[in-house]
Amino acid sequence: MADTDGQNDAEIDEMVRKFRPSPVRTALSVIAVIVGVFGSLALIVHTLPSLPPHSAASPDAGVAPEDADRTLIITELDADVRANPQVFTVADQTVIIAAEVPGEGVHFGTGFILSDGLIVSAAHIVSSASPEATYPVHVFCAGRDVDGGIIAYDGLRDVMAVFAPGCDGEDLVLDQRWLSVNDELHVAGFMFGPGLISRYHRNTSPIPTAAIREGDMPIEPTLAARLRGMRRARFPRFRAITCEAYPGNSGSPVFDGDGHIVGMLVVSDVRHARGFMVPAVTIIDVLRSNGLP
Repeated sequence: MADTDGQNDAEIDEMVRKFRPSPVRTALSVIAVIVGVFGSLALIVHTLPSLPPHSAASPDAGVAPEDADRTLIITELDADVRANPQVFTVADQTVIIAAEVPGEGVHFGTGFILSDGLIVSAAHIVSSASPEATYPVHVFCAGRDVDGGIIAYDGLRDVMAVFAPGCDGEDLVLDQRWLSVNDELHVAGFMFGPGLISRYHRNTSPIPTAAIREGDMPIEPTLAARLRGMRRARFPRFRAITCEAYPGNSGSPVFDGDGHIVGMLVVSDVRHARGFMVPAVTIIDVLRSNGLP
C-alpha cells in the first residue's frame, strides 16, 4: 500500500510554499501603504487655508468664474446640529455669497437668510460696492445659484444686505442684548479651499473685555481705517468671540441656542485665537437706516 500520508504532506507543503508571501513582496506592500498614508496627509495639509497673522475673514480673491463649476460644495450638517431645531434652522439658512470685483476676480463669503429674500452678509466681501448703487451678486441657496443685488451697504461698519428672490427661510431674530462670558454661542457658515466649499458649525462664547488695538497686532490698513472711522462716529465696536475665522467665514451668523442672531463674524485674530463680530445692534441700525425691517 502506498504511503498516502507522506504524499498529502508533500502536497500541503507545496501549497503553503506557493501562497506564502515572500519577504520582498511583504516589504513592498508595507512601503506602498506608508506612502499612501503620507500622501493623503500631504493632500489634506495642502488644501487647508493658509492665513497671515491677521486677516479679514473673507476668502481669497482672484477665483475665475468658471472655476465655480468645478467646485465641490458640501452642505450637509452634523447630526448634533440637526438635533437642536433652533440651531439647525440658522445653520441651514447660511448661504454662499459670490461677486465679481473688477480687477480682483470673484470674491466669496458667507451670508444668512434673515427673512424671505433678505440676506445679511459682510460688506468687505464686495469691497468695491457703494451704498448709492445696486451691485450684482450671486447667492447659492437651496442648491441653486440665484441672482441678487445689494440693497444696503455700510462699508465702515462692514454690513450689507442682499435681496435674492427665491432664497426663502424662516424669519430670524436679531438679539441686541449685552453678552456675558457665560453665554454659549454658535457660529455657522462656509469654509473655502481649493475646489471645495464646505458648511461648518462651531461652538463659541463671548470675550466681553477684548478689543482690536492697532498696536497689539498687525492690522490691515483698510481695517485700521475702518476702526478709526467707527470710533469717530461713536459706532459700537466689534466684539470678540472665542473662535478664529478662516477664508469664507466672513458674514457667518453668531447666534445662541434659541437661534437668535447676536452678531456676524467679520474679522480673524489668529495670533490670539479669536474672532470679532459685528454686534446685532449694528446690523439692526444699518437695516433700519435703509428702510429694511
